[in-house]
Amino acid sequence: MNKARSQCTGMVSPSSPRSVLTLPAPQQLAFYAGVGAMAVLGIMEWPVVAALVVGHTLVNAQHNKVLQSLGEALEEV
Repeated sequence: MNKARSQCTGMVSPSSPRSVLTLPAPQQLAFYAGVGAMAVLGIMEWPVVAALVVGHTLVNAQHNKVLQSLGEALEEV
């Protein structure tokens, strides 16, 4: 039991990619909070909120990829 515990509670070094936690931009957090509040108050149904959050997240991920590609192209010039 002790051996299993020591394996599960291993320390994660600060340089490990798993230890990095990035929060969305404040505008995105406000969007998530707003649609979440509307769902809690019953203004919007949960499936609609889930679809909005997933769509918003996918659009932002694609937008970030486009900006990263543009930045890499500008660095090469």
